[in-house]
Amino acid sequence: MLLALVVGLTFGLPAVAPAEPTDLSGQELTAADLAAGDSVIVVWAPWSPRCRDVAAPIRAIKAAWGERAGVLTVVFQDRPERVRRFMEDADLDVPVFLDSDGSFAKRHGIATLPSLLLLRDGEPLYRGPLPVDPVPLVGRHLGLSLPLP
Repeated sequence: MLLALVVGLTFGLPAVAPAEPTDLSGQELTAADLAAGDSVIVVWAPWSPRCRDVAAPIRAIKAAWGERAGVLTVVFQDRPERVRRFMEDADLDVPVFLDSDGSFAKRHGIATLPSLLLLRDGEPLYRGPLPVDPVPLVGRHLGLSLPLP
């Protein structure tokens, strides 16, 4: 990225913009997609040993808050085929976007994997490590109460 910027400035070429995350079919996740309402985003990577148990917290978030917030995942720098296999094996039914160049994670200050990012109208409410039981933390930050059984 830095090399592209230096070459662009030196030779008058346009700098390469960071890529937006794309889902497995190539659709981009843009700032406009996250600009309205509450978004619960888990940033993770199948290659990270710390992310091996990420499916259970994602399913818990989706079950508790999926009706009231957009729940999605962003995969940090991995290949689509490995992500597809992981999603199928883990039986995860949430949108997944690929952050192939790491720019989404960098832009949102993600420093560890797996991480939890909570946005309201595109503005961060929380960013930090994904807790084992994220449901109470999500509810606290989004000001939501758990649905009655």
